[in-house]
Amino acid sequence: MEPPIGYRPSNIGIIQKMELPNEASKVINTLVNITGMTLTALASHVYEMTPKTLASYRQKGKVLPTRSLEVSLKLQDLYSKGTGIFGDKDNFNSWLKKESYGLGNRKPINLLNTASGIDLVYEELLRIEFGATA
Repeated sequence: MEPPIGYRPSNIGIIQKMELPNEASKVINTLVNITGMTLTALASHVYEMTPKTLASYRQKGKVLPTRSLEVSLKLQDLYSKGTGIFGDKDNFNSWLKKESYGLGNRKPINLLNTASGIDLVYEELLRIEFGATA
Protein backbone atom coordinates (compact mmCIF):
# COMPACT_ATOMS: atom_id res chain seq x y z
CA MET A 1 0.00 0.00 0.00
CA GLU A 2 1.39 3.41 -0.98
CA PRO A 3 1.55 6.20 1.59
CA PRO A 4 -0.89 9.09 1.14
CA ILE A 5 0.08 12.10 -0.99
CA GLY A 6 2.13 14.59 1.01
CA TYR A 7 3.20 11.98 3.57
CA ARG A 8 6.82 11.88 4.58
CA PRO A 9 8.25 9.79 7.38
CA SER A 10 9.37 13.05 8.99
CA ASN A 11 5.71 14.07 9.48
CA ILE A 12 5.54 11.59 12.35
CA GLY A 13 8.67 13.17 13.80
CA ILE A 14 7.06 16.60 13.57
CA ILE A 15 3.98 15.39 15.46
CA GLN A 16 6.24 13.88 18.13
CA LYS A 17 8.22 17.13 18.41
CA MET A 18 4.97 19.08 18.81
CA GLU A 19 4.19 17.01 21.91
CA LEU A 20 7.41 18.15 23.58
CA PRO A 21 7.64 21.41 25.51
CA ASN A 22 8.62 23.97 22.88
CA GLU A 23 9.56 27.39 24.15
CA ALA A 24 8.79 29.91 21.41
CA SER A 25 12.10 31.74 21.70
CA LYS A 26 14.06 28.54 21.01
CA VAL A 27 11.88 27.64 18.02
CA ILE A 28 12.12 31.15 16.56
CA ASN A 29 15.88 31.40 17.15
CA THR A 30 16.39 28.02 15.50
CA LEU A 31 14.43 29.20 12.46
CA VAL A 32 16.44 32.41 12.24
CA ASN A 33 19.67 30.37 12.30
CA ILE A 34 18.51 27.71 9.84
CA THR A 35 16.83 30.02 7.34
CA GLY A 36 18.98 33.10 7.58
CA MET A 37 15.76 35.14 7.48
CA THR A 38 15.33 38.20 9.63
CA LEU A 39 12.57 38.38 12.23
CA THR A 40 10.75 40.77 9.91
CA ALA A 41 10.89 38.27 7.02
CA LEU A 42 9.80 35.40 9.26
CA ALA A 43 6.96 37.50 10.64
CA SER A 44 5.62 38.38 7.20
CA HIS A 45 6.39 35.27 5.11
CA VAL A 46 5.87 32.54 7.69
CA TYR A 47 3.89 33.63 10.72
CA GLU A 48 1.67 36.32 9.16
CA MET A 49 2.08 38.57 12.17
CA THR A 50 3.86 41.81 12.82
CA PRO A 51 7.53 41.70 13.78
CA LYS A 52 6.53 43.21 17.14
CA THR A 53 4.11 40.35 17.85
CA LEU A 54 6.70 37.76 16.81
CA ALA A 55 9.29 39.44 19.03
CA SER A 56 6.86 39.19 21.97
CA TYR A 57 6.91 35.39 21.59
CA ARG A 58 10.66 35.47 22.28
CA GLN A 59 9.97 36.27 25.94
CA LYS A 60 10.94 33.51 28.33
CA GLY A 61 8.24 30.91 28.86
CA LYS A 62 6.03 31.92 25.91
CA VAL A 63 4.73 29.12 23.66
CA LEU A 64 3.86 29.45 19.98
CA PRO A 65 0.29 28.62 18.95
CA THR A 66 0.02 25.03 17.71
CA ARG A 67 -0.34 25.94 14.03
CA SER A 68 2.64 28.28 14.17
CA LEU A 69 4.69 25.58 15.89
CA GLU A 70 3.71 23.05 13.23
CA VAL A 71 4.70 25.42 10.43
CA SER A 72 8.00 26.13 12.24
CA LEU A 73 8.89 22.46 12.56
CA LYS A 74 7.89 21.68 8.97
CA LEU A 75 9.95 24.65 7.81
CA GLN A 76 12.99 23.28 9.63
CA ASP A 77 12.48 20.00 7.77
CA LEU A 78 12.05 21.85 4.46
CA TYR A 79 15.27 23.81 4.97
CA SER A 80 17.14 20.61 5.72
CA LYS A 81 15.99 19.18 2.39
CA GLY A 82 16.43 22.44 0.46
CA THR A 83 19.95 23.16 1.66
CA GLY A 84 20.89 19.58 0.89
CA ILE A 85 19.72 20.00 -2.70
CA PHE A 86 20.95 23.57 -3.29
CA GLY A 87 24.16 23.33 -1.27
CA ASP A 88 23.52 26.08 1.27
CA LYS A 89 20.77 28.29 2.68
CA ASP A 90 21.70 31.27 0.49
CA ASN A 91 21.16 29.31 -2.73
CA PHE A 92 17.99 27.78 -1.33
CA ASN A 93 16.66 31.18 -0.23
CA SER A 94 17.37 32.51 -3.72
CA TRP A 95 15.36 29.65 -5.25
CA LEU A 96 12.49 30.29 -2.84
CA LYS A 97 12.13 33.83 -4.25
CA LYS A 98 11.88 32.73 -7.90
CA GLU A 99 8.74 31.57 -9.66
CA SER A 100 8.53 27.80 -9.91
CA TYR A 101 6.84 26.09 -12.85
CA GLY A 102 5.94 23.06 -10.70
CA LEU A 103 4.11 25.33 -8.27
CA GLY A 104 1.97 27.02 -10.89
CA ASN A 105 4.55 29.78 -11.41
CA ARG A 106 4.22 30.82 -7.77
CA LYS A 107 7.18 31.88 -5.67
CA PRO A 108 7.79 29.12 -3.12
CA ILE A 109 8.42 31.67 -0.36
CA ASN A 110 4.78 32.75 -0.65
CA LEU A 111 3.65 29.23 0.29
CA LEU A 112 5.60 28.95 3.54
CA ASN A 113 2.84 30.24 5.81
CA THR A 114 0.81 27.00 5.87
CA ALA A 115 1.65 23.35 6.45
CA SER A 116 0.04 22.47 3.10
CA GLY A 117 2.12 25.09 1.29
CA ILE A 118 5.32 23.79 2.87
CA ASP A 119 4.33 20.27 1.77
CA LEU A 120 3.88 21.52 -1.82
CA VAL A 121 7.31 23.16 -1.78
CA TYR A 122 8.81 19.98 -0.30
CA GLU A 123 7.24 17.93 -3.10
CA GLU A 124 8.74 20.33 -5.65
CA LEU A 125 12.14 19.83 -4.03
CA LEU A 126 11.72 16.08 -4.38
CA ARG A 127 10.96 16.53 -8.09
CA ILE A 128 14.08 18.68 -8.47
CA GLU A 129 16.15 16.16 -6.53
CA PHE A 130 15.11 13.34 -8.84
CA GLY A 131 15.16 15.39 -12.04
CA ALA A 132 11.40 15.27 -12.64
CA THR A 133 10.86 19.01 -13.08
CA ALA A 134 9.08 18.97 -16.43
